[in-house]
Amino acid sequence: MQLAAAEVSPEAQADDEFAHATALPGDSLWAVNVGAASSSTSGNARTRNVNFVLDAQRRTEANRLSINAEFVKSSSEVEDEETGRRSETTTAFRELAGVRYDHNLSEHVFAFGGLELSRDRIALLDLRQVYSTGFGYQFLRGDKHSWDVLSGVSYREDRYMSPGVEINGKLHDELYVHELMLGEESSHKLTKSVQFQQKLTLNRSLGEVQGTRGQFDMGVQVALNGSLSLSVKLQRRYDGLAQAPVQRFDTLVFTGINMKFGG
Repeated sequence: MQLAAAEVSPEAQADDEFAHATALPGDSLWAVNVGAASSSTSGNARTRNVNFVLDAQRRTEANRLSINAEFVKSSSEVEDEETGRRSETTTAFRELAGVRYDHNLSEHVFAFGGLELSRDRIALLDLRQVYSTGFGYQFLRGDKHSWDVLSGVSYREDRYMSPGVEINGKLHDELYVHELMLGEESSHKLTKSVQFQQKLTLNRSLGEVQGTRGQFDMGVQVALNGSLSLSVKLQRRYDGLAQAPVQRFDTLVFTGINMKFGG
């Protein structure tokens, strides 16, 4: 089960049930959503799963600072019927941390800069650093609905574990590429108790190494009462440079209960 917490505005502003997702202009409070989940099975096969997600945001009239983090680990242990020995296989082990700063240039136009660090042991990715910058446009900006589109460039630096990763027929222990980045994100307060968010980002490599990365995030939160809400998050990732046995598509589903506090 997931237990999450989100800091919101005072009770006098409680008409916005999910201030952590659509912070009002001028709101200087941090809005935080934290979730942790763990599950295990036993028997002929044992499985263990641990997930952690963090989304934090601070928005003012002039700027917005966003911080996010993820940790995913899954493993399975199977007993050999003949020898009685158990062997453990790690099926997922991913760590990610990112930060993005947006600065409003006008009522609808903003500039942004971001940094993302990640590791994926299954994909032999020891460390990925992505630096991004560009401009965005706010088509919608309000308490109930917001929608931004953005474009820019990013610089990506990958370091791989031994023996390296095959990319375009060559074995690499590191990779340096520039990318063209396109994206959009929106948040919608469908009813007083239902909040929906989605985000899509595409990165296209420029230069000798050609490939596309993409990530789609979607989340729904349904209020159960004044302090608790049900949260469901879906994440779908694509890496066009991934080689077998690593899959190009990767999916994460995260469910649990959110607890709100703050003020």
